Amino acid sequence: MWWKNKTIHVLSPLEGYNRWAATYSHESNPIKNLSDTLVEKFLPDLQNKAVLDAGCGTGKFCSVAEKQKASKIMGIDLSPAMIEIAREQNKLSTFRCENLSDAELTENNFNVIICALVLGHIEHLEPVLTKLLRALKKDGILIITDFHPFLTLLQSRRTFKDSRSGKQFEVLHHLHLFQEYVRCIRENDATLEALEEPLHNGTPVIFALRIKKID
Repeated sequence: MWWKNKTIHVLSPLEGYNRWAATYSHESNPIKNLSDTLVEKFLPDLQNKAVLDAGCGTGKFCSVAEKQKASKIMGIDLSPAMIEIAREQNKLSTFRCENLSDAELTENNFNVIICALVLGHIEHLEPVLTKLLRALKKDGILIITDFHPFLTLLQSRRTFKDSRSGKQFEVLHHLHLFQEYVRCIRENDATLEALEEPLHNGTPVIFALRIKKID
C-alpha cells in the first residue's frame, strides 16, 4: 500500500520483506492488485519458455509459469522468508536468495523476465535493468511494474502493516523517472512495446512496461 506525509519507521527492503512475508501473498491493496493484473495482461504464453521472476516474493508468477508448463523457471528474491514460502508452493521452480543488484545472470538465457514492484527498492537502476535486459534471449519479453514516480514525488511511501507488532512500516524506496528506463532500454537493443499507468481514486499509483529484446 502507500501512505503520504506520515512519520513511520523506515526499513531496508531485506528487513521489510522478511517482516511482510507472512501476509504478503494473502494481502489485497491497490498497488499489489494493479501490478498483478498488468503483469498477467502483458505475459505471453509461457509454455516451453525459460522464465525468470526477478524479485519473486512468495512465488506467485512462478506458480503461473508452472501451470503453463514453462520449460525452466527461476525465482530470485533477497528475502529468505519470501523464498521459503515460494519454495513450499512451487516444486518445479528453482529459487535463489540473492539481492538482485548482486545476482549474476547468464546473458541470453530467458524468454520471459518478470520484475514486479522491485526496481524502486534498488538505488541504482541502470546496472540492474541492464543486467535483466542482457539476460533476455532475442525476442524475449521483460515485464516491469513499480510504484509510480508521481507518488514518490508527492512524498507517498511504500508501506505495510506488520502482522506481529501491528505497526505500520515503510520500505525504503527510490525515485526513478521514466527517462531512466527509456534510456537504458534503448542502450540495450530493446524496444518499449507498452506502457500503462492505471489510476486509483484519480491518481496514477503504479506503472507497467512491456519491453522486447530486438537483438
